[in-house]
Amino acid sequence: MVPIQINEFLQQNFAAAGIEVDFDVVEWGMMILARRSAPSPATSHGDDGINNSLGYTDPSVMYRLFASASFPLASTNWGHFSNPRFDDLATRAQTSFDKAEQTRLLGEAHAVLVDDAAWLYICHDLNPREMSKRVQNFRPAQSWSQDFTQITMRP
Repeated sequence: MVPIQINEFLQQNFAAAGIEVDFDVVEWGMMILARRSAPSPATSHGDDGINNSLGYTDPSVMYRLFASASFPLASTNWGHFSNPRFDDLATRAQTSFDKAEQTRLLGEAHAVLVDDAAWLYICHDLNPREMSKRVQNFRPAQSWSQDFTQITMRP
């Protein structure tokens, strides 16, 4: 991710919608500390969201980031997102050993997150990439990148 350009892009686009966004830039360790702490003014500097590159790749990560039982200090649901339907689906996906069932449950859980706008996802497909000259015919995805910005809004 290219943080300065992404932040400027976010500010410009939010400003066009009448929303002023300021960034409190901290070093990575401070952000990790804030994510693992309750969203209090002391740990979050009074900020209302966290903007970082993060992806979830398996049921346990999705559960840690969004389940009601995962509020800090128990885990990293910093924005205190809570939806009983999501909790049920994520718990069942996390405990299933059937890949097809797990995939179905995660799809439904993801739909809950999208419908409830748990996060604001911003994909940036123009990240600089460097590869060996031996890599040929590589085409980056145009609709997905492992790098995205997360802004979590607290209720």
